[in-house]
Amino acid sequence: MTFSIKLSLEDFRKAIMATYRRQRFSKGLTIIGILIFFSAVVELLAGREVSNPFGFVFLFVLSFAFIFGMPLLVRAQAVRAYATNPQVQETISYTLGEDTLQIQGESFNATHYWKKLDQVVETKQHIFIYQTAQQVHVIPKAQLSGSELAQLKIELSEKDIPKIQLLK
Repeated sequence: MTFSIKLSLEDFRKAIMATYRRQRFSKGLTIIGILIFFSAVVELLAGREVSNPFGFVFLFVLSFAFIFGMPLLVRAQAVRAYATNPQVQETISYTLGEDTLQIQGESFNATHYWKKLDQVVETKQHIFIYQTAQQVHVIPKAQLSGSELAQLKIELSEKDIPKIQLLK
C-alpha cells in the first residue's frame, strides 16, 4: 500500500498538541495547576484575614501558567518548528511493505523495519508512527480516503509492531 500526505500548519500544530497532551508531564502539570488553583480558592473562601494579597495573586498566576501557559508555549513552538523545518512541509509518500515502512519526501528517504518501530498510536485525527519515543511520523486521517484509512489500519494491525493502539 502506498499513499502520500502533505502536512499543513494546522495538521502539524494539532499533531504536536496531541502528542503533548498524551505525555505524563503535561497531565501532571495540569493536575498541579488545578490543585494550586483550588487551594487558592479554598484559602480565599475560608474568610481568613489576608495579610499578603500578593500570595493569592501569585497562586492564581502560577495555576494559570501550569494549566494554560505550557500548552500555549508548545503551540507557539510548533508553529515556529513548522516554519523553520522545510522537510515537514514536503509531500511525503509512505509505502507499507511486508517487513519495512518506506518513507520518501522530496529531500529524504527512510526505511524502517516494523519490528524496530517504537509504537503506532491512532487518535481521532491522526495516526502516529513512532520511530523512537522522541521521533514520530504523523499521518492526518483527514487526508486519507475512507478506503485508504481502512486498508491502512488492516495492514498496520497485521505488522510485527512492538506496541500498537488502533481505534476500533
